[in-house]
Amino acid sequence: MTRRGLVATAVAMLGAGAASAGGVERSAQSMALLFEQGNYAEFALNYSRPRVSGEAPRMLGGAASGNMARSFATFDLGVRGDLSDSLSYAFIIDEPIGASVQYPEGTGYFLAGSNARIRSTALTGVLRYRFDGGFSAHAGLRAVRTRGEVELFNQRLPGGTYSMATNTDTAFGYLLGVAWERPDIAARVALT
Repeated sequence: MTRRGLVATAVAMLGAGAASAGGVERSAQSMALLFEQGNYAEFALNYSRPRVSGEAPRMLGGAASGNMARSFATFDLGVRGDLSDSLSYAFIIDEPIGASVQYPEGTGYFLAGSNARIRSTALTGVLRYRFDGGFSAHAGLRAVRTRGEVELFNQRLPGGTYSMATNTDTAFGYLLGVAWERPDIAARVALT
């Protein structure tokens, strides 16, 4: 690998490491919706204003980054209903992963002006079957649509900039779970 390629790879890795410092999971997708009674719908809107900053190593100038995490909002929407006394369903739309990073300009930080973003939307459909004795099982399918882009600015990079945008990708998966409930003592143990 040439020295230019090594420098570009190192800068990209540093940027990627900083971008994941705040984490990318934004929704734990609770299955509590399945355990509600009758027809039920819920909507949640969450707003976060994270503060993430750091300092570059001395060999890269040692400057402080400033707050590089942007504010973001996420939503969750779920509906649930009964198909029979023992069988129920739920549909959930949420934004399970995401990142929004922007290094402020004018800080002297080696990645000043750089930014990255990951966005996703998931649709989950779940069926739950209730057995006698408080036991139940649930299973479902999930589709997650994700996309991202990054722009790195640094005079040490060949050409000074690096840009990349992913194709929008849709991935499919499944979920399986079991639960035990005893409403008279408000007990529930569920594993998904």
